Amino acid sequence: METLFKKHRALISQVSMKIVRQLMNTICWEKQLVSIRGSRGVGKTTLVRQYIKRKYGINAGEALYLVMDSMYFTNHTLLEVAERFHLMGGKPLFLDEVHKYPTWSKEIKEIIDLWPDLKITFTGSSLLQILNADADLSRRVLSYDMAGLSFREFLQFYKGIELPSYTLERC
Repeated sequence: METLFKKHRALISQVSMKIVRQLMNTICWEKQLVSIRGSRGVGKTTLVRQYIKRKYGINAGEALYLVMDSMYFTNHTLLEVAERFHLMGGKPLFLDEVHKYPTWSKEIKEIIDLWPDLKITFTGSSLLQILNADADLSRRVLSYDMAGLSFREFLQFYKGIELPSYTLERC
């Protein structure tokens, strides 16, 4: 488990907080099961790492960030890690690239059934695999789709121009 905590600290400490996507403030992070889906390269990993850094800081303990295509998971299961994390008093578990772990949906379903106080946020870029998952998580998961940069975000990221966000709703 210490190996996972070391990876968590290394990955969270590396993320820049200079520019944060608007979606950060839209996600209901406190729900038991949250999914952030989107194409490769839109910033799902960065968004989750920024949230963890902002909310929990760099040190693992209360929260744990896991990259699901890590070599660690060739000899360990997600269920085993979740159980050990829960026994240590951990609450939020963040799973990145969840679609790269073969039994992710079944194990997540079992985890939330066994430990309802554990919160799981997961990301995935393979939309079809996430939508067609083996276990039926659809009734339990709050899903967010992350798109590429808006024009406003592009101006902010690449030109340093900050503009307010407006909706198209009439007053």
